[in-house]
Amino acid sequence: MIVARPLLARGARLASAAEAEGVAARLLGGVGVGVLLGERWPERCRRDHGDIDLAAPGRDRRALAALLEREGFVPDREFNALHGRERLVFAGDDGVKVDVVLDVLRMCHAISLAEGFEAPGPALPAWLLLVSKLQVVELAEKDRLDIAALLLGCRFEELEPDRIARDCAGDWGLWRSLTGTLHAVRNDPPAVGDEDRATLRRVAARLLERLETVPKTLRWRARARVGERVRWYELPESP
Repeated sequence: MIVARPLLARGARLASAAEAEGVAARLLGGVGVGVLLGERWPERCRRDHGDIDLAAPGRDRRALAALLEREGFVPDREFNALHGRERLVFAGDDGVKVDVVLDVLRMCHAISLAEGFEAPGPALPAWLLLVSKLQVVELAEKDRLDIAALLLGCRFEELEPDRIARDCAGDWGLWRSLTGTLHAVRNDPPAVGDEDRATLRRVAARLLERLETVPKTLRWRARARVGERVRWYELPESP
């Protein structure tokens, strides 16, 4: 069941409408976390949202754009003309923005979304939502709450720790960001209550252990020797 918040229901309807037209659109961001977890969304991690984030295959950009316009969202034509191969932005007459990411989420790291489109919707799978949040180097409170929600609300196996660890085993930069964020959330968790805080720290420690112990590639080891002397992440820009 979807937690009763207007943008969660609205986002889920958009993703379902796209799916009905053969477009594998999936929710990401905070709305994606809330829709994925539903009743499992921890009370103290629940927050309001200002916009809806959607992910979709690039091949479906035109079909998804047409659907959003039929749903009353107006395209940002200048932004879409410049960035439309990977991102599209739409706005509703009530001020709600829909930010569409195509194929790859480019924030601090480039995260392929292809495997997420193969999983059932309406949201991206838990492990991919978690990676999309953990890769953020300069965490906002909303990111901390979403990470805590996923770590507390999902079964550990649902987070697919071995898959995340394998992705990090060949990419030191991604590994550094994910482990750094997990350490930050474990050491300074959001205000979720004593019992949940203990659970959060335990789950974060289990995931950190997988990321630390997975065998690393030669590429990972070569980049690790350079370490933090060279920045390992990008600074994302907002439209």
